Amino acid sequence: MIATFTGTRNGMSALQLRFLEAILRSGLIDKLMHGMCKGGDEQADAIAKRFGIYRIGYPADDSVSEHWRMDLDCDEIMDPAPPLARNRVMAARCGFLIAAPKQHKEVMRGSGTWATIRYARKQDKPILLLPR
Repeated sequence: MIATFTGTRNGMSALQLRFLEAILRSGLIDKLMHGMCKGGDEQADAIAKRFGIYRIGYPADDSVSEHWRMDLDCDEIMDPAPPLARNRVMAARCGFLIAAPKQHKEVMRGSGTWATIRYARKQDKPILLLPR
């Protein structure tokens, strides 16, 4: 099953990291897609790599500061796309979404993590919201 991970550039909390590690260790996920950003994506990629999970990176285009983009050695790398368009595709391609937001109260503007959660909801995708 393909899971998409979305998380904050600030990284995951210790609890979110433990939950994600348990999920990825379970063997339910054979492919993990993420946006190749610093922070949560970087952490999720490292955990998936450790468990031998096939990693699909979908980087944002040049509209995102290079400061936030990561050059990760994913198994497959999609062509760069504008962040919100990329997030829609990641939500559409997954069997379910794993989300590690900075805050649990939904943010309507300025949060790619919450935008991705909304895209997945509109497509009736299962969403696993990791507690902070």
